[in-house]
Amino acid sequence: MDWIHASWVTIAVVNLVLAFVDLSIWFRRRRLVDRPTFALCSLSAATIAVLELRMMRVGAVEYWTRLLLWVHVPLTTLLIGLVFFVHQQFPSSRRGWIAPLIGLSLAALAANFLTGENLNFREVAALTPIHVWGASPVSAPIGEPNPWMFLGTVNAVLMIAFLVDTIVAVRLRGGSNERQRAIPVCVSIIVFLLLAYTWEAIVTSGLLSAPLLVAPPFLGISLVMAYLMGTDVLQAAESTTDLTMTRRRLRETEQQMELAASASGQGLWSWDISARDPWLSPSARALLGLAPGDGTDWTGLLQRVSPDDRERVRTELAAAMRGDGNIHIEFRIASGESGARWMLAIGKILLRPDHAPLHSYGVVLDVTDRHMAEERFRLLVEAMPAAILLVDDKGSIVFCNNQAESTFGYMGEQLIGMAIESLVPERYRAERSHLRGIFAGKPTSRPMGTGLELFALRRDGSEIAVEIGLTSIQIAQGHFTLVSISDITERKRMERDMAVQRDELAHLSRAASLSALSGSLAHELNQPLTAILSNAQAGARFLARETPDLDEVAVSLANIVDNAKRAGDVIRKLRSMLRNDRTDFVQLDINSVVRDTMLIVRSDLIDRRVEAVLDLSEELPRVKGDRVQLQQVLLNLIMNAADAMSEVARGRRLTLRTLVNGRSAVELQVADVGPGIPERDLERVFEPFVTGKRGGMGLGLSVCTMIVQAHGGKLWATRNSAGGATLHFLLPVLGYGAIT
Repeated sequence: MDWIHASWVTIAVVNLVLAFVDLSIWFRRRRLVDRPTFALCSLSAATIAVLELRMMRVGAVEYWTRLLLWVHVPLTTLLIGLVFFVHQQFPSSRRGWIAPLIGLSLAALAANFLTGENLNFREVAALTPIHVWGASPVSAPIGEPNPWMFLGTVNAVLMIAFLVDTIVAVRLRGGSNERQRAIPVCVSIIVFLLLAYTWEAIVTSGLLSAPLLVAPPFLGISLVMAYLMGTDVLQAAESTTDLTMTRRRLRETEQQMELAASASGQGLWSWDISARDPWLSPSARALLGLAPGDGTDWTGLLQRVSPDDRERVRTELAAAMRGDGNIHIEFRIASGESGARWMLAIGKILLRPDHAPLHSYGVVLDVTDRHMAEERFRLLVEAMPAAILLVDDKGSIVFCNNQAESTFGYMGEQLIGMAIESLVPERYRAERSHLRGIFAGKPTSRPMGTGLELFALRRDGSEIAVEIGLTSIQIAQGHFTLVSISDITERKRMERDMAVQRDELAHLSRAASLSALSGSLAHELNQPLTAILSNAQAGARFLARETPDLDEVAVSLANIVDNAKRAGDVIRKLRSMLRNDRTDFVQLDINSVVRDTMLIVRSDLIDRRVEAVLDLSEELPRVKGDRVQLQQVLLNLIMNAADAMSEVARGRRLTLRTLVNGRSAVELQVADVGPGIPERDLERVFEPFVTGKRGGMGLGLSVCTMIVQAHGGKLWATRNSAGGATLHFLLPVLGYGAIT
């Protein structure tokens, strides 16, 4: 055996070894699809080497041309395999090159069998023996080139362009591993193509008398792949060393985690989904009620789950594998005499690039106490007479009690998932959404829409008056709002009936007071008025005489003056009585008077859909007065303001404001948004029997004026620039005299 024979055998063996190694790797790791492709290329190269060795030793022209004809079959397989190998190695390469390259390779193979004796020669005239140093002579062809050989040349040029484009694409879009391998792999293939096709062109054209050789250039590709494979082996060895150290550290970490988990009542689990048995830490086994010798296969663990929850566990686990891989499953397990216990499994499923589940890990903990607390909470909520709704941060109902079903006319399953705004009448939804947004910004327990009239919408479209309480709740599942809704329709009806009765009683009281006032006034004024009339008649008679008695007339006029003064004294006495001058005044906080009065009129203002706004200045100086009389004044001003806004459709707002006026007085303002007081009536409204209300008697503001003046104060009215009127009520500060 000479060196040529030994060399070509070595080339064939090297390629066969590479093919065997690649196939072995692929059998162990099937996802490495580039390995069988390159194994096919290596097998093709080995076949070419065997055929080339035979061609160099044969002397018959016909046999040699037949061998060359069949060499193109493994050569075409080699070229197509290299195209697929490059694309599999470098996913960043363009797929558009594959079809043209395969098409040209197959076209060249077809031309090989259909034109001439083979793709290289139309006709081979003879074989020339060439003497090589240290070896037996080799056969070299002499013949006419086949013009269809240009298909192979074009195919080689396109493959070189494809390889250059792959290098550029990998540099732009590929990962670090692709960039490291792209140049050596692609450049070795380019060198192979340049050497093989250049040598073929020179020999076929007759410029050089030598054998046709393809296998030796491919050896460069084999060496490059062997080098890269060796690099992978070294990296794998280093990774193995690192993995060993990592596993050691992992075992230490697992022990620490197990100690921490046991201390917190949690158990650890891990499951290689391709294996059969999950791994459970001792604390997890104890939580699941497993004895030391019990197996932990998945089927056995699933049997420990309550039959009522078993199918749900399967479904939720399958959904986690198909979804984002997050596991959060609650289930019950049998626990001997203590009955069923609730467990919570929380974990993560690691997914392969093809989204197939690979590994899972997590913790399991006993949540029986939490479920018992939730059950107690549910029983407590069900026993409450108010409708209770639990609403998430998106405004959706997640829980309701039986009273909610009765209040709104829905079944429980219909309420769950419904937006809370669906239970609000259409005309109020924007306003209620705004109030809910305010509560979300500052979630403290408080009534909703304080001072506003709230309504809820039943399933049949009817509306009910309600009171709503809001309580913020933060639990493991997130932030929720506990909504308590009380149906106050009956209470509102009773309050309206009481208000009507109160108004009728007040009207009768005012009529009775006026009747008493009229009788007293008639009685007290009757005598001086009778005397005035008598003196006037007497004076007229004296003047009617032929000779008027002027002295008598003067006496009558003097009597008239005296009786008029007497009538004036009567009126002053009545006025003094109305002012209640004998009242013992005490020190008062005017803000306290305002708040007490608001407690009296709160229900009435709500019925009238009037929003009361208090703007009370802090640390006001004290005044001296009678609390009941001042409340009577303030009550009269508030009700007048509410009556003035009766024709206002929306936005009825009553503002009560207290402030310091200078250093000697405290001012109280009652402002409304009604039609206001005409400019000409700003002073007349305080006169008796002057009123702007239909059916009014015109005594309220007159009485208020007298009471305020009795306190040394002052009462007046102004028009608001934005509409409505403001009544100003001024009282002297303790220690100062009356205000003029």
